[in-house]
Amino acid sequence: VVVDGTWANARKLVLKDPVLSRFPRVQFTPRQESRYRIRKEPNAQSVSTIEATVEALGLLEDAPDAYRRMLGAFDAMIDLQIEK
Repeated sequence: VVVDGTWANARKLVLKDPVLSRFPRVQFTPRQESRYRIRKEPNAQSVSTIEATVEALGLLEDAPDAYRRMLGAFDAMIDLQIEK
């Protein structure tokens, strides 16, 4: 399960939901700083949901770069939002 939302909202959701709060949580240090240029991260280890998912899948499958291509769409979305 990947919880999506702002960092503060995702944290609150997990802590307040009895089902979600029972799931084990996985923490890791991302290999790169976030590419998300629209919002400010609460700290250097905070990344967007898609960045965290890409990193986690790579770690779980012992293939760190297997899902990096997914970030191309993420970068394009950011560029479009900044253009507006």
